[in-house]
Amino acid sequence: MRRGLIALLAAGALLVPQTAYAARRFPSTITIRYNGGSSWSGAVSSTKQRCLTRRVKLFDPNGDLIGRTRSQSDGTYALTAPLTSAGFYTVIATRKELARGTRVCTRASAQTRVI
Repeated sequence: MRRGLIALLAAGALLVPQTAYAARRFPSTITIRYNGGSSWSGAVSSTKQRCLTRRVKLFDPNGDLIGRTRSQSDGTYALTAPLTSAGFYTVIATRKELARGTRVCTRASAQTRVI
């Protein structure tokens, strides 16, 4: 009985540090719109205001990086990048740490099809 109790307490002690260091995550989303020519725009959204200003990267259908910018404090962004070919273009809002790993804005991505 005593060994079982000690083993149970030891197992519980191993679980505590893992939950103590778990980061609080703030889900994010991003939109993308092709405006014609080489103009793109969209917005990052999140429940956390500080998650709206993010690095935004645009990739062509081959997966090559063709443009990058930062979203504004309201989450909107605009960038100029060439239309390389028809297909699905992907935009990514990168992951952002707010407080040394204890608060994190999640990575977000979206696609649009250009014909």
